[in-house]
Amino acid sequence: MPLIGWSKYALDPSHIACLLGLANPDIELIAYIMCIFIVCFVIPVLIISVSYYKTWQQIKGIGDGGAQENIEWTNHKQITKMSIVVVIMFMITWSPYALVHLYAIFYPSSLVSPLFGIIPALFAKSSTAYNPIIYALINKRFRLALKKLCGCIFTRKDRQALQVHNLI
Repeated sequence: MPLIGWSKYALDPSHIACLLGLANPDIELIAYIMCIFIVCFVIPVLIISVSYYKTWQQIKGIGDGGAQENIEWTNHKQITKMSIVVVIMFMITWSPYALVHLYAIFYPSSLVSPLFGIIPALFAKSSTAYNPIIYALINKRFRLALKKLCGCIFTRKDRQALQVHNLI
């Protein structure tokens, strides 16, 4: 939106990236940040949280399943757990960035030090790098596919797991 005239970009104090120009918050900047905060942060987080909460309740209701549980249901449970962790990591990484911007529009931006402004931005923007790590830690099928891709399938147990998960 700053490219079409609503609000403006400015170099951050470290001159590493362009961020919203918080130096002189006017009504236009305040409206823009509030709109972005609500539409791009609060609403998606609420929708995702409610959806995953209901999904988690459904999975909890099914229980462990034990030996009779089929492999597809186990995969769905792992993917749901993984998705919940991804949402939690999204909240952890983007909340400080959003809060710094909200703080900057209500209080003089001179109170926001350059370090206090850039660290949340870098942390938030690095959040996409965490997703593959989360996938590898939680999802057995993803780990197997990664091992297969890297040529690290050496044991009989791994070859059997590839067959079970239809990854051959």
